[in-house]
Amino acid sequence: MADSAAVSSPAGDGGQAAAGDEDDSPRGLLGALLAARRPELKGCWRSVVVEACAGCAADTPPHLCSRCRRVAYCCADCQRQHWPVHKSSCSGASPQKPVRYVHTVWGLWDAESLPGNCRASRAAAARLLPSSRLVIWDRNAVESLLCDEWKEVWHALPRRVCQADIARYLIALHVGGLYLDADAELLKVPPEGSWKLLLLMEHKVPDVKYLGPRESPHLLRMAQFMFATAPQHGFWRSVLELSLGRCRERLQEGGEWEDGDVLWATGPDVVTTVFHERFHHDDSIEVRAAREFVRHECKGAWRRGADRSDY
Repeated sequence: MADSAAVSSPAGDGGQAAAGDEDDSPRGLLGALLAARRPELKGCWRSVVVEACAGCAADTPPHLCSRCRRVAYCCADCQRQHWPVHKSSCSGASPQKPVRYVHTVWGLWDAESLPGNCRASRAAAARLLPSSRLVIWDRNAVESLLCDEWKEVWHALPRRVCQADIARYLIALHVGGLYLDADAELLKVPPEGSWKLLLLMEHKVPDVKYLGPRESPHLLRMAQFMFATAPQHGFWRSVLELSLGRCRERLQEGGEWEDGDVLWATGPDVVTTVFHERFHHDDSIEVRAAREFVRHECKGAWRRGADRSDY
């Protein structure tokens, strides 16, 4: 292709090229292909995630753009289709750090592969963010990020949607990037600026009487179906700390976890509480309306009990 960067072969990501990568670098293959070539990285998140093709979002693309080595493809056709949008960002400039990865959590209770419509929306996100990597986190990948404190309660959680909530917070803290729910579609790239964390306002509740009995009394509710963040932002440490305390409290109480317990212990109420009570005036946080950036289908299979744990 005269007007396109070549797609490197799988062998092109062998020892010498990969060995130069830092663990948080967006260059080099991810997932099983990385694990096969660099066994010393066994257990590292980069070796256990599932990467998706930037063109079609198929799993485990074996080829990298040979020019920037930041974007992976399953075949030359996908690279050609993606090249018109990738070209401008391929010349060497690093992508804006908070959006160098687009993360999706899938497989914590779903036995099926990520559905085709979800893959299509991931590929659409890759067209909007043409130097970002598409990363799918299954159970093994998420559990590679668990600290000892979370390991104590992780398998005790009776609702696996709670694990999906915790997963996104762990990814935000340790990896950074743009998180997108499987049933969410990115409409617009994050805004430019000096922000380190982009949070979205989901809606404003007209009165506290419409909130659950344990939810914090803040009318402006924050979303967690999409956000963008630099790694190691203190906001996510606070979110994980508060959620861990709430999970321990709710587990100590015993009994079946209702949907309201999920929203309070690990869900949007945690993000809402931490933002309003600890980070409301933090200049590193940009807050925008969710409808400006994302379309969320709110399928909520977990509300129909599909996520209940059989541990």
